[in-house]
Amino acid sequence: MEKIFSIASKMYRAIRPVRSPHYLAWVRSFPCIACGTQKKSRDAAHVGPHGMGQKACDLSTVPACRSCHQQLHRMGRLKFEMLHGIDLFLAIDQLQDSYTKRFGRLPGEEERAA
Repeated sequence: MEKIFSIASKMYRAIRPVRSPHYLAWVRSFPCIACGTQKKSRDAAHVGPHGMGQKACDLSTVPACRSCHQQLHRMGRLKFEMLHGIDLFLAIDQLQDSYTKRFGRLPGEEERAA
């Protein structure tokens, strides 16, 4: 799994990450992935590969309340996943699949095909 992220990190530098306010708003419409709260102050927490001064692609996000989002950053992804018994990358895949079924494609796919 770590080898995949190493490859993805190299690709990240070569490919401009997708930015999609519509996708982020859609992700924020779900309850928090960790505690299940449906408070209005949910974030789209970026958890994908990123570099110094760079944010992960908007497609690598999960819904998180502000408290859990901050906890994710403090603890790091692995400890956060272990504490809450979740797999963030599986959740990202499921969100992307659901979005594709609803809207026909992921944001940025038309640019990648060109």
